Amino acid sequence: MIISRSSVSGLKQLQLSLASQINLSKLSAGSWNSDDMCRRFPTVAGVDVGINNESGKLKASAVLFDSQTLQIKELAIFEALPTIPYIPGYLSFRELPVVLGALNKLSELPSMILCDGQGIAHPRRFGIASHLGVELDLPTIGVAKKRLVGDFVEPSNTLFASTPLQFKDETVGLVIRTRVNVKPVFVSPGHLMSVEDAGNWVCYYSRGFKLPEPTRIADQVASSRLSKKMLHELTAVGLQHDL
Repeated sequence: MIISRSSVSGLKQLQLSLASQINLSKLSAGSWNSDDMCRRFPTVAGVDVGINNESGKLKASAVLFDSQTLQIKELAIFEALPTIPYIPGYLSFRELPVVLGALNKLSELPSMILCDGQGIAHPRRFGIASHLGVELDLPTIGVAKKRLVGDFVEPSNTLFASTPLQFKDETVGLVIRTRVNVKPVFVSPGHLMSVEDAGNWVCYYSRGFKLPEPTRIADQVASSRLSKKMLHELTAVGLQHDL
């Protein structure tokens, strides 16, 4: 699959245009309170994309949780062949269709979405979390295992220690130690929340592992590291996938 230079230029212009719609307003004027926030955002979904090595199809997972208890309510998988090749900096155009396909199989849209990937911590401030947030007009957060852009000071080796991720004289995210003696994650808002909000949510959803629960489970499903039996046992609602 070959994509022309003019097509890449078109994607860049579209990316910049969509990025102008991002809203990074703080969720609350007061201090962040998890009980209040969970009432405002009662559900959260984690999404991730892997690849089916046999078919070449992209495999997106969407796992819906209760925000307060983190009990899994529903899980969906959607597979399709990619419509464009992998192009550095434009991954969201490749992955967004299958992510939307998985989310559309859920019985309800979540109040908020955590994505395995970047939000505004991106060369043009438009990673997969931002693209998904603008597309659905929902609050989104990018949680990445590696840095894509920016400079930072390593956070101290204490739980939830964090440092700002700076890019072009702007704080585009936080580098958070979600587990002691483990490399930190790179958190950035996608849409409809601030950098501080994104960091607070990721800390709240982190339960002893490097990744917060929504993206941790979504990552395991998308990468096929869970058996069919375990997939069914994860949720009482049922798995939305033709297995």
